[in-house]
Amino acid sequence: MVSGFFGNVKFIDIFYFYRYFTAPRLAWRKINELKKYNGGMTSRFGEWARFHSLALIVWCLFLAAGLAMVDDYGVSWDTDGQRLVVINTLNYVLHSDQTLLRTQDRFYGAALELPLLLLTERVLGLEDPLHVYLARHVLTHLFFLIGGFCCYLLALRLSGDRLVALLVMLLFLLSPRLYAH
Repeated sequence: MVSGFFGNVKFIDIFYFYRYFTAPRLAWRKINELKKYNGGMTSRFGEWARFHSLALIVWCLFLAAGLAMVDDYGVSWDTDGQRLVVINTLNYVLHSDQTLLRTQDRFYGAALELPLLLLTERVLGLEDPLHVYLARHVLTHLFFLIGGFCCYLLALRLSGDRLVALLVMLLFLLSPRLYAH
């Protein structure tokens, strides 16, 4: 027993606590073991991709499913309002236009919407509202999938087990509330 700031803690609890925070080292040890079996592969990205191959396959399947459903997304009731908030925010930042301060939606942020607006309307030059909305849906879905893969990486870091991390990523990606938004 160890006493101190945390009270009475058994040695076995300290061991599990230590292992919980050293899971990333264990994952890199597994990569080094894979390196021996792969003929001494030297590319770090190759090691990384081979180590995460199952998660990348699942991620690509979800990307393909999202791209196949892009015509069925539709336009939600608040899409115009979100776009207007971003335009007002951009005008406020660039031209000191005070319209943003007088609207009722002035408290909504534009952190995700601003890059979507700049990419779809300024960089890609889309003008048709339907094409703009569908491009925004695709980019939002891609952002959601990136968040799902980051969830996988975080779970892998915390657990050290690829299957547990894959299960966490699947639970994140398949949750209806998140997938629908």
